[in-house]
Amino acid sequence: MKDIDTLLKEVKRIHFIGIGGSGMCPLAEILLSLGYQLSGSDNNDTETFRRIEKEGAKVYLGQTKANLTPDIQLVIYTNAILEGNEELEWAKTHYPCFERAELLGAMSRIFSNCIGISGTHGKTTTSSMTTQVLLEAGLDPSAVIGGKLPAMAVSCLPLTPTAATATAKTLYVKVANTTTPFCTWIRTLRWC
Repeated sequence: MKDIDTLLKEVKRIHFIGIGGSGMCPLAEILLSLGYQLSGSDNNDTETFRRIEKEGAKVYLGQTKANLTPDIQLVIYTNAILEGNEELEWAKTHYPCFERAELLGAMSRIFSNCIGISGTHGKTTTSSMTTQVLLEAGLDPSAVIGGKLPAMAVSCLPLTPTAATATAKTLYVKVANTTTPFCTWIRTLRWC
């Protein structure tokens, strides 16, 4: 099976299981801004679930194998999905599947400058403050935050045209809230 870095270069159609979650929705928004076609399911009809639908993803309320269409090339799932979930179990036998943390790591490798924030407490607050400082400094960061950025009422800042064409100057701020060792997916940390 191909690794997620290779697949992200080859595929255009991705399905998220648990798309409305605070860790999944920001990743979906960034992938949409990169031009991927997305679909996703969630068991909860939340504001983030509806927002991602408005941004162009095909969303399904409920998680069944019927949500998985033949055109899907890659499936991303959250670790919040319980064992025995019909949609995930079927996906694992028919599509390349990766956990959210693996996608986050692969996405961080797209950027030449990355800031990873991890810890026991205060990750969302620290990520929000760091993002706000970068914005106030006139930089153009893309950010994935596990909660809402208070100044903007969003949980991520997707790629802008500037960020997409000038990644050497783009900082990617994210929360590491996973058992996957974050040192394997942080490439560069530079202070400006």
